[in-house]
Order: sequence, then structure tokens, then C-alpha cells
Amino acid sequence: MLSKNRVLIIQIINVVGARLVVTLGAIVFPLYTAKVYGAEGLAIFSLLYGFVLGCAIVSRFGMDRALIKYVSIESDPAKRMYILGFAMRRSLAVGSCFLLGMALLSFVLSYFYPYPYIGYATILIAFSIPSFTGSFILAGYHKGSDNPVGSAWQENGAVMVVASAALFCTSMLGVRGVLMPIFIFVLSSWGVFLSGLWSVKNNNKRTGIYSAEGFDKKVFLGASRQFFYANLALLVNTTVSLAVAGYFLSQSEFGYLKAAERVALIVGFGLVVSNSVFPQKFARLYADGNMAGLKRLIKISVGFGVLIGLPPFLSLLVMSEEFMGFFGSEFISATFALYMLAIAQVINVSVGPAGYVLNMTGYEVVARNVAVLASLVSVGFVFTLTPLLGINGAAMGLALGVVTQCLMCIFFIWLKIFRKSGCL
Repeated sequence: MLSKNRVLIIQIINVVGARLVVTLGAIVFPLYTAKVYGAEGLAIFSLLYGFVLGCAIVSRFGMDRALIKYVSIESDPAKRMYILGFAMRRSLAVGSCFLLGMALLSFVLSYFYPYPYIGYATILIAFSIPSFTGSFILAGYHKGSDNPVGSAWQENGAVMVVASAALFCTSMLGVRGVLMPIFIFVLSSWGVFLSGLWSVKNNNKRTGIYSAEGFDKKVFLGASRQFFYANLALLVNTTVSLAVAGYFLSQSEFGYLKAAERVALIVGFGLVVSNSVFPQKFARLYADGNMAGLKRLIKISVGFGVLIGLPPFLSLLVMSEEFMGFFGSEFISATFALYMLAIAQVINVSVGPAGYVLNMTGYEVVARNVAVLASLVSVGFVFTLTPLLGINGAAMGLALGVVTQCLMCIFFIWLKIFRKSGCL
């Protein structure tokens, strides 16, 4: 037991280091964009980034999460690679269709969002959809292979790290323009994806012929479908809620809201690490019928999240104006929005990777229903409160969606897993 604890601690330390880098990139890139190009530049990138993220969610059809589950319980490397190839081919094909569709529909965004150059920006950022999708598929494979550091690199934070460095260099050289952050983001997404794909192929070059023996595509796609519905709810929460807020808010106000959302993510860092380390372990323990071990691991993941999330939350409460004022004095008006989003994140951290517990233990349908309901709550409150309270109403709506999902996940974990198994 001691050796297992040591392995887990070492793995967590490694993931913390990797996640610190990628989380820093996820925060720095939009913030540096705001610093150089103002709230208007951040608004254009944030709006389109939300659409790219949504297209990537639909394109991978839940197969990234299904890979975590199926790869984690599969010991044959040849079969693992076959499952990865199957998921990758299907997701890239759908992602390429979204690339064309988003480019063709760029004029629709120009009608609803009269931001400068948004039509050209939409066409440009659409080219990142296949690479963004493929990176998340690789991340799911790495998680299932118990390689959370590799997973951290493939998820969108790594793209932001590369993009942040490139954006800083181009701005220092005097190469600037409203479309520059988007152009750099597209190139960075392809660089991260192709380097990750090469690494996986190179590490498995001695595997031989990839084997499909015993792999049931229908079962895999059935599980992916349930994950997809949950991801679709995430699409609603991340894209539709923000799109609704962007419709009611001015371009500058929307930029303030996105800046507050990025800063609030500091609080959720512990959950990001937990989501990288623990899901594959949940799946293995449940498959082995080790409910006592599963309960213990859940408690460890929750304790770790609180330990990491509480200090930055308290820092944001004390120095909220200083954090928002970093982008400019006008961003201080979003301080209350930062409070709301930070509170939601600390609650999210406090319940741990609850959604993954349900997903990895055969309750994908329950997790899907919880995510759908929480997203509807988020969109409903954003739609209702934003016209009344402006940016503060939008933040409250987003926060209520997160809190609703957390509370429902806790209830169903207790009801479906521990109470049902008698392991309370």
C-alpha cells in the first residue's frame, strides 16, 4: 500500500508541474491578447474559440472519454493502438466537415456579432478544428494509458502555451493585427497535434500489427454516445451560454467577462490535475469490484482538490481588483463577476472529479442527464439575468450551472455507487 501511495504522489507531483505550465498558457494567452489588443481583441478570439471548442466536442463524439475507460482496462498494446486509430479516423473525418461548415457559415456570425473582421477570423480559426479534435483524442488515449503528463500536453492548455510564446515574440517584433492571435492559435494547434501523433506512433513502433481481436465497435460507440451527450451539454454550457451573454453584452463587456472567467480558472487548478490522474484508476477499481478502494481514492481526489484550490480562491477574494486591474483599469468593473465565477470553481474543486466517477463506473447515462440539466440551468439563468444585471448576471448564470452539476453529481455518486453497494 505504501508503494502505491508513493507512486500516486510522484504521479501527482509530475502532473502538477505539467498542469501548471499548460494552465499558465490557458490563462496567459487570452490575457496577453487583452493586454495587447484590448477587450475587443479578446472578445473576438473568445467568441470564436468557444465555437471551435464546441465543434471539437461534437467531432470526437465522446470517444476521448471512452478511450480513457477502454484503454485503461486493456493490457494489449496492439489492441490499444487499434482502438486509438479507430477513434482518430472517425473524429478527424467529422472535424474536417465542421471546418468546411464553419467557414461557409462565417457570414452568419458577421450578422449577429458586428465585430470587426469576424468573418475572416471565423474562416481562419476553422482550420484548427481537426487538429484540436485530434489532440483531445490523443489526450484520452494518454489518460487511459496512465500517462497523465502526456494527456496534459495534448489538451488545449499546451496549445495556449505555444501560442503565448509565439504571440509574445511577434508582438515584440512589431508584427501585430487583430487576426494575429487567431493565426498563431491555428498554427500552434496543428503543431501540438502533429507532435503528439508522432510521439505515440514512435513509442509504439514495435507493437506490430494493430489487433482488433475482441474489440466490439458497437459497444465502444454506444459508450461514446453517452459520453457525447454529456460533452454536448458541455458545449451548451461553454458555447451557447457565452454566445447568449455575448448577444446581450457589448463587445467590451464580453471581453471583461471572459477575462474574469480565465482568472477564476486558477481556483480550479486542483480539479484539472485530479481529472488527469484519477479517472483511469476509478475505472480499474470499479472493474475489479474494489468498492472500498474506489471510495478511498475518491476521498483522496477530493482532499487534493481542496488543498490545491483553496489558497488561490482566498487570494482572489482578497486581491480581486488587483487581478482584474492587471489587464487595465476598465477590467476592474468585472470584479463581482470574478467573485461569482471563483465561488463556483471552489465548489467544483471541493467535490472532486465527480463527473468522471459516474462516467468510469458504468453510470454514463446518469452523468449525461446531470450535465444536460446543469447546462439548461446555466443557459436559462444567463438568458434571464444578463439583460437585467449585465455582466454580473451572466457570471451568476454561469456559476449556477456549475454548482448545480456539482451537487447533483454528489447525490448520484452516493445513491448509485456507495449506498447501492453498501460501502458507505
